[in-house]
This record gives sequence, C-alpha cells and structure tokens, in this order.
Amino acid sequence: MLNHRLSIDTHLSAEDIAQLLAEDEVKKAITAALNLIAFRPRASGELQRKLREKGYPPEAAEAAINRMRDLGYLNDATFADRWIENRQEHRPRSRRMLTQELRQKGIDADTIEAALEETEIDEFGDALDLARKKASSMQDLDTPTRHRRLSGFLSRRGYGFDVIRKVLEEIG
Repeated sequence: MLNHRLSIDTHLSAEDIAQLLAEDEVKKAITAALNLIAFRPRASGELQRKLREKGYPPEAAEAAINRMRDLGYLNDATFADRWIENRQEHRPRSRRMLTQELRQKGIDADTIEAALEETEIDEFGDALDLARKKASSMQDLDTPTRHRRLSGFLSRRGYGFDVIRKVLEEIG
C-alpha cells in the first residue's frame, strides 16, 4: 500500500490490479528462490525449472533469478566449480559425466568448459582408485566376472573404454 500510495478510497483499474498482482508474483518467486537457495546452492537453469514447477510465470521466475544474481546468491561459474570440486572429492566422475550433470543443472556449455579447464581431472587415476576400492569386495569372483562388473561400474560413472581397459590391465 505504501509503495503505491494506496488508501481505502483508492479506485484501481483492471490494469492497476494486474500490475499489482504481477508484482506480488515476483515477490513470491523471490521468496521461493531464496528458500531454494538456502537449502543448497543452485544453478540458474535449475532454479528457473524449480520456480516454473512451483507454478510461477516465466516473467516472475526470470525476475527472481535476476534478483538472486544481483544479490550475489546465484553464479553459474562458481556453482560449476564447486560442483566439480565436490564430485572429484567425494564421488569421482569422468569429464563426460561431469559435463552431463552440469548440463542437467542448466549450466551453459561455455561455463562448463571453463570450469573443467580450471580443474585438473585425472580420469585414469580416479578410475583406478574407484576400481581398487570396488575390486576389494570382489575378490571371491573369477577374473572375467570381476572385470565385467568393474567395467560396468566404471562405465556408469562415465569413463570411456580406453580408460577402463587401462584400469583393468593395471588391476589384473
């Protein structure tokens, strides 16, 4: 009321009402965006998708995303860097799988490529570490079965056949 200098006897046109409702939707979308970001960091594409799923119109979702960027709560490059860092530390993946995951989060290709270039990813080393951990639980199996299962395990994490073959040769 104060922002628009409204009082009890103010008459509003249909256009004024529509504008006030649109502004209200934007404020609700901003609140929803803050709640989503407070839960965990988000990429802009992911946040937009979540807001649309909650029923906010595209204009309100876009305004909320712009507000989050203005406040410094939303930065796709930082999100991509942290995502890659976290994945490499806790659940290593191949470059291809990291790229796919970040695309699903709504990060653009240039940002993904820049983030991957900044991070040193040793696919062979990571795959070898994963395979050694997994192989320790497969010692009862014959070699072809163990290799087949390890190959599938590494393949599901996005490692290519060339890396998998080297890892299996190394493990024996």
